[in-house]
Amino acid sequence: MILLYLFGIVVVWFFIIGLVYLLSPRLSPIPYFPSDWKDLHLITKSLLAEAKEEIIDLGAGTGTVLFPTALEAHKKRRKIRFLGVEINPMLAGIMLVKSWFHPHRAQIRILRKDMFKMEPWKSPTTIYLYVGNLEDAKIGQMLSRFPKGTRVVSYMYKIAGWEGKLTKTVKGHHDIYIYRI
Repeated sequence: MILLYLFGIVVVWFFIIGLVYLLSPRLSPIPYFPSDWKDLHLITKSLLAEAKEEIIDLGAGTGTVLFPTALEAHKKRRKIRFLGVEINPMLAGIMLVKSWFHPHRAQIRILRKDMFKMEPWKSPTTIYLYVGNLEDAKIGQMLSRFPKGTRVVSYMYKIAGWEGKLTKTVKGHHDIYIYRI
């Protein structure tokens, strides 16, 4: 009985902290808004098209894109690592629990961190983001720290000032913009 009570307290605590992150633009400047399921197959296809070793989902939310893409990689027997980066502890916790039950779980890692404060990778990778145009200047600056050859798949929003790096636009319910650094 005490264990159940403690579990309830932890769940309520995560819920309250998560709400604070969702409602506070100071803690999380980008609001939680999941990618549209209507475009999920196009996003997955775009991410896996040239991915070799790793796919990073910046602002991964609850893993709307991360887990279906990892499942598709698993089905195709591709040993791609997946990293979901999320600042909100409630959303990161949901992803962590989902990762425990995923068939590709050995290749999935969840990182609770501010995407603007994380260190960029030293080797080229594939990055997915759906962050809107709220932080245009910060997004371009943050992505520019990744190495040459990195692919960036941006859902619904173009990255300001990156017109010369745009390699492809995929038409769907909403557009998907693919860039190469």
